[in-house]
Amino acid sequence: MPEVIDPAGELGRRLLRQGLPRPYVARVVREFDGHREDLEREARANGLSPEGARSAAREKLGDLEQVAKALSAAKRRTYWWGRHPLVSFVLLPLPVFLFVFLGLVLLGAKVSGVMAWSGDRQSVPEPNWAVIRFGFYAALGLAVTTTASLVWFLARRCYCGFQWAVTGCAVVFAHALFFHTGFDQPHGTGYGNFWIGYRLRGLTLPELIAWTVPLLLFVLYYSHRRRVQLPTTSE
Repeated sequence: MPEVIDPAGELGRRLLRQGLPRPYVARVVREFDGHREDLEREARANGLSPEGARSAAREKLGDLEQVAKALSAAKRRTYWWGRHPLVSFVLLPLPVFLFVFLGLVLLGAKVSGVMAWSGDRQSVPEPNWAVIRFGFYAALGLAVTTTASLVWFLARRCYCGFQWAVTGCAVVFAHALFFHTGFDQPHGTGYGNFWIGYRLRGLTLPELIAWTVPLLLFVLYYSHRRRVQLPTTSE
């Protein structure tokens, strides 16, 4: 006997795979299931058998994949970011990353006393450069995490789905293949050196750690989301 597929539950699973939030999906599933029941009652009232009524209702409901895509597109078009996904998930991540990273570096230099020390080396104690170096690469990792989190937030908030969320994160992490930054601490009365740019060579160990940690967090988050129970018509 062929397996009977619940149309409402299947629609809910398709909507979740496209990134729509659970409360919205649960409401759509309830409304869709109610509409299906109305169609079946109407078909039975017209003299069809229960099985024939179910088949007629499924035919009138249409292709579930197309229904899911139409619902997702309608929600996505209500947001500017959703109407322009190339801008949101391909062009936006890189300037956001640079803005966050440079902002964190400047904030760290201010808080750690590097700025004050560079302006008055005679009266201000020299900062702990090991701590400064750790904070510098921690800022790099935090900037990547923040940018990737923003991509996920926009994709979920604007109903752009998992595909665009992954696209944005892929842009962020592919950036790691070319982005290169670091600094040399000053020695004696000389000045230090801070650089930021792009190159084709491999990552240094601190850069590799700074980029790998956010990637691992992303994988853990995605694994957790995949284990979340799908909504049912009883929700």
